[in-house]
Amino acid sequence: MQIDLTGKSALITGASRGIGRATALALADVGADIIVTARSQTELEALVAEITTKGKKAIAVPADIADFSSLNTLISRATAEFGHVDILINNAGITQGIKFTDMDEALWQKIQRVNVESAMKLMQLTIDGMVSQGWGRIINIASIAAKAGLRYSAAYNASKHAMLGLTRSVALDYASKNITVNAICPGWVHTEMVEQTIQNIIEKTGRTREEATKSLIKDVPLGRMVASEEVAALAVFLCSNHAAAITGQGINIDGGTVLS
Repeated sequence: MQIDLTGKSALITGASRGIGRATALALADVGADIIVTARSQTELEALVAEITTKGKKAIAVPADIADFSSLNTLISRATAEFGHVDILINNAGITQGIKFTDMDEALWQKIQRVNVESAMKLMQLTIDGMVSQGWGRIINIASIAAKAGLRYSAAYNASKHAMLGLTRSVALDYASKNITVNAICPGWVHTEMVEQTIQNIIEKTGRTREEATKSLIKDVPLGRMVASEEVAALAVFLCSNHAAAITGQGINIDGGTVLS
């Protein structure tokens, strides 16, 4: 199955590492030009250098996506360089394991702001351009937390459920415009965020790293974490014309953990 996204431009948030970085590289491999954003300029510049070796154009625009004024600057820079944004990958996200009654309003609002409100704003800023072009792909990186509960993760769970609901609604609004909007719902992916979770388990329980990791994947039928590259491959497929009839979906990639 051939996928060719030559002439398309893709904006990926949280692109400095993990799923975002893997997705940026995978999209470049099938011809897309790339705009990457995160807070770490050094890591973004290294990623841009790697993408340019593939013969594709790429730019790095460091930004704090919790600051909506920086999102306006991000889109202005992207459109100045490429004319339009054809593909939007809302990947940036944060979490913090905490007892529900210990969570304060500031933490709740921060997680909602980064995980779902920034995605909403970027969708608003890019979707009119997609309508004008007559083609668009939006992929929101949610989580199996959009489908099921996780302990000590009330704010994160709420944000990912909200992201899935947002995905479904916007997909319906723009289905007739040749724009698809989907969510990818990964399970445990060995990213920096999951590494922090493992470290928290070690610190709070005294378990070894191996024991802490096994405690996360004990309910995963495949018996392993998902690779960032596997999530990226699904994102590339959803961006292709082969997936033109797929919209409004929350697609699990979790080793069989959540079957809904």
